[in-house]
Amino acid sequence: MKEELTFEVKDDRFKQEHRPTCAIYSFLNGLFYKESNKKISTECINNVADELWKHALKSKSSITTKLDSRNTCSLVGEFFNTESLISFLKSILNESNFKEFHSLLNSTGTNSDNIKIRCIDSVAEFDRELTKNFENVFYIVPINADNTCKNNMHWICIKKGEILNSATNKYLRKAAKKTIKLSKNYSKNEVETMFKRIHNRNKDMYKRTGRYPKFDFHSWAKKDANSKKNIQVNIRRELKKYRNSLLVTIISNIVILM
Repeated sequence: MKEELTFEVKDDRFKQEHRPTCAIYSFLNGLFYKESNKKISTECINNVADELWKHALKSKSSITTKLDSRNTCSLVGEFFNTESLISFLKSILNESNFKEFHSLLNSTGTNSDNIKIRCIDSVAEFDRELTKNFENVFYIVPINADNTCKNNMHWICIKKGEILNSATNKYLRKAAKKTIKLSKNYSKNEVETMFKRIHNRNKDMYKRTGRYPKFDFHSWAKKDANSKKNIQVNIRRELKKYRNSLLVTIISNIVILM
């Protein structure tokens, strides 16, 4: 009987600090988790994440950007659609001025020119990918985030049969509809469910209305203004200035780096 394919949640993954940087940490976990002969320190990863996050804040995610657009990152440096994330990652890999990032990448013997990015836009394709045993591939996978704001999204990394989740693992359980809380192993079907729930919902809405769901930054900032210690005060203040909703299009496909 063929053994069921399972994915283990790793506790020693790189964890994000108190900022909305799950996509950035999924990227860094994919590139650097157990990819070096020497141990990479948490401080080193956090410094790189800080460098990339500041770039996200200054680029297409700035306050002056028109938010109701596929090309927008976000006001807080996080990403809510696949096209924006891919564009951001390509800029990181192709521009040499990110000194912290490229120094760490070079120390692992990886050439950024050799890293290729593509997209998975169907559950069936993801199913086929999960059965492969690629050594040099990782996936940045969107799942539903568990908070009070509608359409919020969280990114995790899947690599070599392991789940590298930079935030709390309650997101994983809820997205996968997993009932066994203590288990750190997820079946292939449970991993597919994490992606399928948000992806199919978004696709269904597009078929019905011709539009993808939106994430509302104004509502998000207003609801949790007092509890959002992970957002810089000046960013939160800017968000609260806007009377109208600040919407960003959610496109929830999977990003593959190889």
